Amino acid sequence: MKYALFFLLGILLFSCDQQVAPAKSKLYRIMGKTMGTTYNISYVANKEDQLKAPIDSLLKEINQQVSIYIPESDIVQFNQGKDWTIDEVSPKHFYTIFKKAKTIYQKTNGAFDPTVMPLVRYWGFGKNKKAVEEADAKEIAQLVQLVDFDGIQVHHLKESKVEGPDGEKEFGLDYLKFEKRNPSTQLDFGAIAKGYAVDAIGQFLIHNQIHNFLIEIGGELVAKGLSQRGTPWVTGISLPEVGASVNEIVAAILLKDKAVASSGNYRNFYEVKGEKYGHTINPKTGYPEKNELLSVLVVANDCMTADAYATGFMTMGLSAAFSLASAEKEIEAYFIYGDESGGMAIRYTSGMEELIVKQNSNKNQ
Repeated sequence: MKYALFFLLGILLFSCDQQVAPAKSKLYRIMGKTMGTTYNISYVANKEDQLKAPIDSLLKEINQQVSIYIPESDIVQFNQGKDWTIDEVSPKHFYTIFKKAKTIYQKTNGAFDPTVMPLVRYWGFGKNKKAVEEADAKEIAQLVQLVDFDGIQVHHLKESKVEGPDGEKEFGLDYLKFEKRNPSTQLDFGAIAKGYAVDAIGQFLIHNQIHNFLIEIGGELVAKGLSQRGTPWVTGISLPEVGASVNEIVAAILLKDKAVASSGNYRNFYEVKGEKYGHTINPKTGYPEKNELLSVLVVANDCMTADAYATGFMTMGLSAAFSLASAEKEIEAYFIYGDESGGMAIRYTSGMEELIVKQNSNKNQ
């Protein structure tokens, strides 16, 4: 489960350089529900625009393509068949997410894999949540065979037609044909779709000449420009403990035209016979991943990238995730993990240093 970040709308709690706010600007807010959670938008403008209706329409359009909970959605249609052909214009949200998911899948060596859905459902974290009382190793091994993102191929097709009274006039219409190696392989974009929706709203606001805003969906954020005070937006990193409130933070960071996403198991888990298992499923083993990581926050230029990496890093574990995060120039990461003494420690990439404005835990870089 993505844990909700404690974000501070336009309030700079800690010292930083003052900048000039837009003249006569005010802070306006839009709130609503989407993707099984809530969204919150704060934007700075000279006047309030009627943006809620078109934003809700945009979110509905995205859900219609990528929600596994809408029976007639594009992703459900894909999951039900072996081959799926669609025109290249209408499924833009689906295909954009698919391409980014493939990129992060490859960069994380399969740790982020949206075809893990059958295993997520098996372990009781899907639509009908129910804890597994006793794992069936044989069934899990069979489900692992369905985890096959490499087995989904996309082909670009062009259909030519003849029209017109003046003879043959050929024109092309582009199509995308998705082919599965295993017809039972299914996609679930739940670990990347919220980040994409945040980005999409941001693009919508910029298109409407709004350049200073903070957007949040289920804890995933993107910040552009400045708050109404003329200062960068600030967000907090939640304390990764069961029962901790969103007001309990381990650090606060500045967001300077950046996106943030986070992942952790401490609020979405089951306890069976005294043993806890979280919702992060390792797509290679088929079992809930158990490593030292408690939570991870990723900063990137776009929220879709941050969203996918956050999930992949939780699967990879601290050492491998930190190495990859340090090597990737487009991201920074902040890791909270359990140390050998049973306490909590942190580690973060070098670029996080300039973003952190307050920290409450001991640093262990």
